Amino acid sequence: MKSLLRNAARLVFGCVCLLLSGLPTQATNIQLYSNGPALPSDTYAWDISTPGKVVSNSFVISAPAVIASFSFGVWVTSATVPLTVDWSITSQEFGGTTYGLGTNAPLTSLVKQAWTQNNPSLCYNPCDVYQVTVSSLNVNLAPGSYWLNLQNATATGFGAFVGWDENSGPGMASDSSVGTIASEDPDIYGYYSSGGGETPEPGSLALFGSGALGIGAFLRRRLIG
Repeated sequence: MKSLLRNAARLVFGCVCLLLSGLPTQATNIQLYSNGPALPSDTYAWDISTPGKVVSNSFVISAPAVIASFSFGVWVTSATVPLTVDWSITSQEFGGTTYGLGTNAPLTSLVKQAWTQNNPSLCYNPCDVYQVTVSSLNVNLAPGSYWLNLQNATATGFGAFVGWDENSGPGMASDSSVGTIASEDPDIYGYYSSGGGETPEPGSLALFGSGALGIGAFLRRRLIG
């Protein structure tokens, strides 16, 4: 009887190890798409701070993926700092099917201060240029073309200008009040989901672990008894 229980215990232990080895691990974020060199690389930035104005830029996903973050460049009124931005990822420019949306306070990194080259009148005086990153996203996308839409951006200072940097990359872009424009500079980050997936939820792991421990304790009691 004890030999039988020992064999059963070994079998359970082996199954637990096999199942744990097959659990997906946390994927490492990589760059899934880039629209070319980031700012300041062109002569213009498109207004995303005036209420009602939206700028939309296309991007392509080559395989099933989860979008975790995106970054882009902005020009802002000098001595102000970007605060928030409304974003959405859709099937068409400005709309269609919505796959994700939100209002986020992005991480910011100053690139150029009091930049007077290239249309400083956009910022009403010399511009400060920032690279900003919107993170903590979880947007699942199938392979295909999508649009990143930005609007209602804010910065410190009443009425501060916020403009999305134009870099004339390979994507397509539109301004809601102008129409087709030269493309902007989004970089899209995340991981491809076809090779595994996200880390299992803590609750699922806890349930699985407690079940395995329960079986082990039962077998141990039978062996001792």
